[in-house]
Amino acid sequence: MVERWNSYAKVRQDLWRFGDILAATKEGIVIIQACRTDDQARRLEKIKSDTVWPKAGQWLKAGGKIEVWGWAIRGAQGARKRATLTITEVVEG
Repeated sequence: MVERWNSYAKVRQDLWRFGDILAATKEGIVIIQACRTDDQARRLEKIKSDTVWPKAGQWLKAGGKIEVWGWAIRGAQGARKRATLTITEVVEG
């Protein structure tokens, strides 16, 4: 977890304003922005915004990956609900 709690401002702060989790995999390193599925598009826009993209773009150019993980609880009414995950990779451009 690279997101932290700022007790003075009483808000959570992401690593470089776009990262909640830093993970190392066989393929390399990835920063993950976790959110609800219905917030995924907004988070992608934020990462590509003028204020955040300089750091995000630099991370990608250095060989890192950025993914936005959207979580949702789904299932028919009266049936068991299951968590589903949608992963969107952030690419330059």
